[in-house]
Amino acid sequence: ELGNAVGEALKNVMKHAYDGSGGPVTVSWRDEGDQVRVEVEDLGHSAPPFQEGGGFGIMRAHASEIDTRRLHPRGTVVSLTKKKDEFDDEH
Repeated sequence: ELGNAVGEALKNVMKHAYDGSGGPVTVSWRDEGDQVRVEVEDLGHSAPPFQEGGGFGIMRAHASEIDTRRLHPRGTVVSLTKKKDEFDDEH
């Protein structure tokens, strides 16, 4: 489920962006016709590059596409996209 990917992105914010000390996080979503996009944005330390396995593997298993971009001077946006026809397969 896409919610699992979003949860993993939030765990990464807690672990990497704010070192467990807390900080602002914005979660937004939008309907893009044949897909849904959820973005998780923080203003903490920029995330390290994703590596296969671990949290990235969890996000990859539940999202059709993952994109990250670093914000200047601080912060990261993780964009998770899932095609709507893939939601039919979830129960």
